[in-house]
Amino acid sequence: GAVTADEWPMDRRPTGGHSMVDVIRDVLMLQTVAAARRRARFASGALALHSVQLAFNLGPEPNLLPVEPPTSYPIRDSNRLIEEYMLMANFLVAQHLAVHTGRRAVLRSHPPPNEKGIKQFQELCATAGLEVNISSASALHASLERMRRSLSGP
Repeated sequence: GAVTADEWPMDRRPTGGHSMVDVIRDVLMLQTVAAARRRARFASGALALHSVQLAFNLGPEPNLLPVEPPTSYPIRDSNRLIEEYMLMANFLVAQHLAVHTGRRAVLRSHPPPNEKGIKQFQELCATAGLEVNISSASALHASLERMRRSLSGP
């Protein structure tokens, strides 16, 4: 739920003339921009391959053994917002390095998917009755999203 002014610790409240309403408005605007950038990335062929992150509720020291079974960490809009701005920052830094240092810049780029491996993946999915379109990165992403939705249920 929403945090009220009384629940917001004094040392974490907005300063410099900003109010809670200002912060909320600004974060919502950042979220709108991040969501549009995310849609544009996927429309132009980006591929999201997230592995499951497990969360553990540990017991008190010195035991520190999990007191409950591990659960998967939910990916929230706040995670996606941060991811988009981290990707943009990485891109802008790489662009700056490329422009200002030329060939001296050491930049990492991802190789294209291994064609044999992706074809084997498609065939494996077909044996399970799952259709995967590997004609492009965006088609593959759409197929994976359809599978994720159908396997996770309503």
